[in-house]
Amino acid sequence: MKITVFAHETGISLLDENLKVVDRIGYSKDPVSEIRMFLNGQESDLSRMIADKIKSLKAEKILVQTQPIRNLFSKEYPNVEILSEAEISKIVSEKVRIILESKFAESEEQAYNMLQQFSLKQAEARIAEESTRLDLQAIQAVLALDELDKMINILGTRVKEWYEIHFPEILQFYDEPIEICRFVAEAGDRRSLDEEKLKHLNLSEKKKEAILYAAQNSRGGAFREEDIARIVLLASHVEETYNIKRKMSNFVENVMTQIAPNVTKICGPTIGARLIAKAGGLEKLARAPSSTIQILGAEKAIFRAIRTGAKPPKHGVIFQHTLIHESPKWQRGRIARALASKIAIAARVDYYRKKLDTSIEEDLMKRIREIRRLKERERREEKKPKPKRRKR
Repeated sequence: MKITVFAHETGISLLDENLKVVDRIGYSKDPVSEIRMFLNGQESDLSRMIADKIKSLKAEKILVQTQPIRNLFSKEYPNVEILSEAEISKIVSEKVRIILESKFAESEEQAYNMLQQFSLKQAEARIAEESTRLDLQAIQAVLALDELDKMINILGTRVKEWYEIHFPEILQFYDEPIEICRFVAEAGDRRSLDEEKLKHLNLSEKKKEAILYAAQNSRGGAFREEDIARIVLLASHVEETYNIKRKMSNFVENVMTQIAPNVTKICGPTIGARLIAKAGGLEKLARAPSSTIQILGAEKAIFRAIRTGAKPPKHGVIFQHTLIHESPKWQRGRIARALASKIAIAARVDYYRKKLDTSIEEDLMKRIREIRRLKERERREEKKPKPKRRKR
């Protein structure tokens, strides 16, 4: 006797050679997870019940829908085969009849309602599963990092320009807006500045003395207490935002090390997360060709080149990599191609194997050294004076 095991939305139906139902098994609680586990060949109470039913029917041959199901049953039943696409299509076309014959529904209307309810539950489960993907968390975190960077730069520059009116000499000691914000949050009014206020800034004794002397002899304006309070409040907000950014950077690094260790090893957690964000996920990055990865993030430049006929960009997000932006201009194009090629390989290894492969980075560095040697030789050849032709 030949038995076909047909898993569908309302249960498992066991069919004979004429696709007539000979037995059935209903789902217990969660149809979506149960059918997924079964189709993926995972052993469960459902799969054991099906095995018992097949045994009781004394089947000589068993037909199943997927290779994982075949692997699941082939340990106990050697004559297990996979249904062809034509056979599956024929069974699916008679699904409602099979559901009614299996007594999972009492009418066609009820059967269609059950199929609709299953589809809705499956969509909800898929959405819930997608929302917990770590690569999506990395995408949101790196986008948040970019927004935090903008906030720090804009507000930090505002604090710097505002406090400079009150204490212009501070620019001799600090240049970065975030450093000035830390100073302003601790020091406040220059007129009441003392060693106690500078204690938490980890300054050398010479620098402390120089700042105190500059504060006492400053040519800046005398602000009111309420004006100083506003600047200190804004500076404290910038410092707090910077601390949030640091924690977010650590989160991105931890997540990227888990989901994409090879991409992280090659281009760092932040650049790697930006590439995943631009591609739309790790899976899409893994399927993208190296030529696409090379120009991810340079979409505006590409469209401008198409519209105006200008030269297309050689790199997008990956330009932030030190191998590219610290190299001479005449080497950047080839280095960008080599880097994008290795990122493509790394993304595929991360998505499909999920293991760190150190050989990818080693091959990249070997290729970079070759490019640099070749380009230097080409540059030397170009600089050599060309021999003059003899006049006949």
